[in-house]
Amino acid sequence: MSLLVTGPRGFIASRLVRLLREDGRHVVELPPGVDVCGMADFETSAEVVFHLAARNQERDFVSDPHGAMRTNVLGTVAALEYCRRRGARMVFASTSGVYAVDPSREQYSEDSPVHPARAYPASKAVAEELCAHYATTFGVEVVVLRLFNVYGPGQVKPFLIPDILEALRANLPLPVRMPNAVRDFVHVDDVVAAFLRAAEVPVKGMKVFNIGCGRGTTVREIVSVCEHVSGHRALIQAAPTDQNEVNAISADVSRARRELGWESHIPLEAGLAGTWEALVKAGRDS
Repeated sequence: MSLLVTGPRGFIASRLVRLLREDGRHVVELPPGVDVCGMADFETSAEVVFHLAARNQERDFVSDPHGAMRTNVLGTVAALEYCRRRGARMVFASTSGVYAVDPSREQYSEDSPVHPARAYPASKAVAEELCAHYATTFGVEVVVLRLFNVYGPGQVKPFLIPDILEALRANLPLPVRMPNAVRDFVHVDDVVAAFLRAAEVPVKGMKVFNIGCGRGTTVREIVSVCEHVSGHRALIQAAPTDQNEVNAISADVSRARRELGWESHIPLEAGLAGTWEALVKAGRDS
């Protein structure tokens, strides 16, 4: 099976490419010189497209809203067109941020209402609608993976866990906005395993799966585990909260377990310990 990865230098995609090659798979990376918005005419054939090219920082949608939306929306159209022309399957990286904030709910299923509160997940929600259109109208096979809080070696700030670990390593103050907020943290290697399953599982039309560990952990608990694995004490500072920040969200992964044959296996403490070790090693090698 020939596999094409867009955004191959990103946090998740680079891990996916490396593990695929270690497994002896034939992987093609969309070259840096090829704009994802023009990939419909990319000449190399593939049976599966892992579409991870995206701009995922909210600040991008403030400083360059047109460019950010162009990449996330028109780039997805181009990837879908490639799949239509080549008869390929699309595995699309979406986000749990597409779900409507519901203060009465902590766990979200794939059938929970979609109404994103921010620009980045809004771009992903639009892209999901385009995936559904191509699946219904042109018969393109699409698997959408709604990723929850992915973490692991190689992730960089401004995401929560790199923020915490970098502050611990440098003995710097750690601003914490919502210590009691609940999030669903899933290791990048478990996420890569979900992408591999999504490439192979039988599917007609479009199918959506939540990819998380299925359990919520508070930010305060994450800081505590990071302190434990690093042997450093956090210098916590209160920070202003964000009105659009959801208080609690975790994944109902029963569909992924049942239909995708996937669930997360890497315990949080072990995953954070490995992430800390990789950060320390990268500091020594730099």
